[in-house]
Amino acid sequence: MHERKLYPAIAAANAGGEPEGVSFDGVNDYLYRNTDFVGNTDSKAFTLSVAFYVTSLSASTIYEASGSSSPGFRMYISLGKLYVLARNGMTVLSFSLAADVLAVYAVNVLQMSFDLSDVNKRHVYVNDRDVTPTVFADYVNTAINFQNPTHTFANNSVQNSALQCRAAHFFLAYEYVNITTDHIRRIFIDENGLPTDDARANWIAAGHADPIIYMPMRTPATAHINEGFGGDFEQSGLLDAASVGFNEWQCVASSINSDLSNTEYLSEPSTGYINYSALTLLFITDGSYWRAYCDNGANPFLDVVIYNTTKSLVVKISQFSPAYINIGSISIPASKLLPRGAMMQIGISVDVANGKWNYCVNGEASGEIAVSFAAGTAQYSNVQIKAPTNYEFKVGEYWQDFSYTNFSGDNPHWDTDLGRPKPVRQVISETGFQPRIAMPVRSGDEGRNFGTTNNFAVYSGPFVGVRGMSEFIARSAKGDGSTGYLSRYHAATNPTKLSVFLTFKSQANYSRSVLDWTAANNEIRFSAGRLMIELIGTAGGKFTAETALTSNDNDWHTVMLSIDTNNASGAQIRYDDTSSYSLTSSTIADQQIKLSGWIHCPEIASPCSFDLASYYVCYGDMIDFSNEEIRSIFVDQLGYPKDLSPAIESGAIPRPAFYLKFEDPDDPGLDSSGNNNHFTVNGTVTPGADFNV
Repeated sequence: MHERKLYPAIAAANAGGEPEGVSFDGVNDYLYRNTDFVGNTDSKAFTLSVAFYVTSLSASTIYEASGSSSPGFRMYISLGKLYVLARNGMTVLSFSLAADVLAVYAVNVLQMSFDLSDVNKRHVYVNDRDVTPTVFADYVNTAINFQNPTHTFANNSVQNSALQCRAAHFFLAYEYVNITTDHIRRIFIDENGLPTDDARANWIAAGHADPIIYMPMRTPATAHINEGFGGDFEQSGLLDAASVGFNEWQCVASSINSDLSNTEYLSEPSTGYINYSALTLLFITDGSYWRAYCDNGANPFLDVVIYNTTKSLVVKISQFSPAYINIGSISIPASKLLPRGAMMQIGISVDVANGKWNYCVNGEASGEIAVSFAAGTAQYSNVQIKAPTNYEFKVGEYWQDFSYTNFSGDNPHWDTDLGRPKPVRQVISETGFQPRIAMPVRSGDEGRNFGTTNNFAVYSGPFVGVRGMSEFIARSAKGDGSTGYLSRYHAATNPTKLSVFLTFKSQANYSRSVLDWTAANNEIRFSAGRLMIELIGTAGGKFTAETALTSNDNDWHTVMLSIDTNNASGAQIRYDDTSSYSLTSSTIADQQIKLSGWIHCPEIASPCSFDLASYYVCYGDMIDFSNEEIRSIFVDQLGYPKDLSPAIESGAIPRPAFYLKFEDPDDPGLDSSGNNNHFTVNGTVTPGADFNV
């Protein structure tokens, strides 16, 4: 059996450390003080820094210092922008950042420093980029009312503006510093764009007084601890560890042409014609139809395209001057690529001079392949990265250089220990080699090139940020809607307790089972946006329940089900994190659930086109899904399924009868429970799209 371990649990990427940072759920998770800070004061000057990662820019508050009537200081997100408002009986400071400054699905390291007595002392940086507004609605030479009875992080004082995010390293001091100079910014952010590990120590070492707030938020247990002099915060809700630490390298990506306007693309500044004998390209993408090409009218002389029909990736190499010659092309077959909606890292390297090439997909190398090229000179000019008309695609961590790389050797672009790609800045840091193009394609700063040439021009941006590949991704399997399903005969003892966690996406408004035990027609069924549960007892009793409508087609759904027939009325059903359901029948008391026999996902009768992800089914245990701490083992605070293998192996959750992660595209029925309860593929079942909130 060929097993390709695409997404193991993510460990810390930096030397010897644990991932640092905490997650807030955007509901009831926040940090607060209901008394003013020890030794607090009002001030005209302040320096603030914080690192955070969000999946949307919806209305929410990052930090607020509030009195009885209005905030003295508030930093918040609204209408896709960051706003800052400061008062002292009147508004003394107010501004917003441009809409393209903050990125989603990427770390934002925000730094700002102000002195309201001097209009030249006002600076805002995000990820080492100067984003200071040119216009301030208010800038008054008056001290800000920082002295307030309530201080809140990740919410406001009345708890109706919670921020769903990962966060770390919140810092506030009542001094101005000139963050336009690199060495001052290095107090908070290092040369690689990662937040520094101890901003307070760096600040004091630079000769400044102790800050009033410094909350590293390295772990959930210590998130409330303020290492500044103002005193600790208290915690509301149940914080979780960040799935990727702020001390770790993180890949980013963006969606291009997401509005199908056909005007979004990236373009390298003009280069003239460059002759080359070798070429290496790497990028993260989702398998959609797109091109990276050097074009001159009808004849592109370097063309990298993932085709919409064949699903293959083709690289065409040509000469343009003095005469056009098609030198040759190479192709990665569709069988080696993942489908649209499934992120992957693709690498291609071509040695034109010596007639060989090779490729890799998610770290799996092809080995060297001989190829014949026609006589001519391979040429390059400024490349454009764009989608064909009416297509959207995702791309990130784009690397290009004029050298040859054998990916079967020591591949500097793939972390074999962590099972994930390396961002371009990490590769530069570790190898000391700066390529021609090293472009993260970070939302809001899409054209930034850390390579040797200029930044790319961004047309019709900002692009929409998408999830990178630096954390566990819930992969899926997809039936063809006609013949495809997974099956297994499981001769287990019929249990009185059952626990199920699964996620799925329906491609149409079907009424079909996503998990089906055929011996007694037990099933978990999706029907018109609702979830229907039917379990049959060995003595003929029945448990049936139905959830409320949440959504219909093309949405990912999360299901948590646990039942003990000795207390069937206490069954727990959570559908899309909503626990409300209607119990329509419960006559199964004290009976075993008739589960022995064939299991199908989806159902064998008229199987429909579901994407199925993260199937965990446990016989003999009732998992308490009413407990938020238990739920956080299965789903993170941002709504994404976690890798359950570490929790299974540590005993944090029971070992299930089977756990399908769908992480091996060649073997969708692979069981990761440790019980080797492999499922058989019937008909056509292929890799599907990644789980996405």
